[in-house]
Amino acid sequence: MQMKKLILVLVLLCACVGSAYSQARTASNYQTAPFSQLTSDLPSATVRVCINCQANAATGVCESGVYQMVATRLDNAWKCTKYDPNENGGGIWGSITGTLSNQTDLQTALDLKTPTSRTVSTSSPLGGGGALSGNLTLTCATCVTSAASLTSTALVTGAGSQGSQTPAATTTLDSSGNISTAGTLATGVGGAVAGNIGLGEGTSTSVAADTVQLQGAAAITGYNVVLPAAAGDGLTFNTNSSNVVTQTFVTAETVLASAASVDLNTATAQTLYTCPTGKTCVITRVVVRGASASLSTVSFSIGWNSASFNNVVADATHTELTGNTLYTILPAKAGATLGTSTGILKLLNNVQQGGAATCTVDVIGWWF
Repeated sequence: MQMKKLILVLVLLCACVGSAYSQARTASNYQTAPFSQLTSDLPSATVRVCINCQANAATGVCESGVYQMVATRLDNAWKCTKYDPNENGGGIWGSITGTLSNQTDLQTALDLKTPTSRTVSTSSPLGGGGALSGNLTLTCATCVTSAASLTSTALVTGAGSQGSQTPAATTTLDSSGNISTAGTLATGVGGAVAGNIGLGEGTSTSVAADTVQLQGAAAITGYNVVLPAAAGDGLTFNTNSSNVVTQTFVTAETVLASAASVDLNTATAQTLYTCPTGKTCVITRVVVRGASASLSTVSFSIGWNSASFNNVVADATHTELTGNTLYTILPAKAGATLGTSTGILKLLNNVQQGGAATCTVDVIGWWF
């Protein structure tokens, strides 16, 4: 009789414990069982137990497809949580199976990655390319930078290397293409093509203070002007061939000087012209014009020689000049004297007018 009672107690106890496990296993997330019911089977703080399955002897993890229970001790109770590798997309690391391409979100993210087998190719001036298996630092051996902020019109000057360049302080290029510089503008220097400056046709530009400007005409039929190959004396002579005008220096008569307000009532010799340094001067004629009074009395001569000043134009009266609208041409006398370097040509009144009288004297000739 006592043996039957013992067997009945054991059967009831097993049924009670199995009921507790069954409740934990069938709960939607977890089920809390009294500590007294689980303590003999869950001796540690956190353990994994298998319900109605065969556990892997090495890992303690249930075989694939069978529910797995994790029990956690909390507030003197064990919280049993059910894990199903096929439920809610969950799984245990190391036991996930399937085809990667079927995981579209993960596959899309992986497709965006650049393979480490790819390379970065560079060409001059860039360098530092290579495989993407490590960090790359791109370099630029010949790149230049500005040493200061660049304005919209700034030009830069070289620093002697491919390093920092310096904006030019006095040279600008505006949006209309106008260059302004305090220095020299040179073209064709060091090259095989002759230097050239083209002046286009158009509206005349405004006069700028303290500036000499060269400009094209309002309408131009294109032509070139070729300057003399070497410095020379005299006038420039232009020869045209197929719209190419070539200039050369020639010796020719020109107005060497114009002396205004020459006093015809003084005994002091007055300077008309000074022969340039290093040159020899030929005076061919003198024009006297614009007399302020009728020259009824005055007699004068012109020359290089001190005191007499008569070795170019001989002394004579010029009563033909009765008013300021008349002129007379006085040719150099036969055997006139050449002027020498820095020589001074003067007019001497050998007989004064006797009253106020002035005129303008033009000196014509050339030097060589």
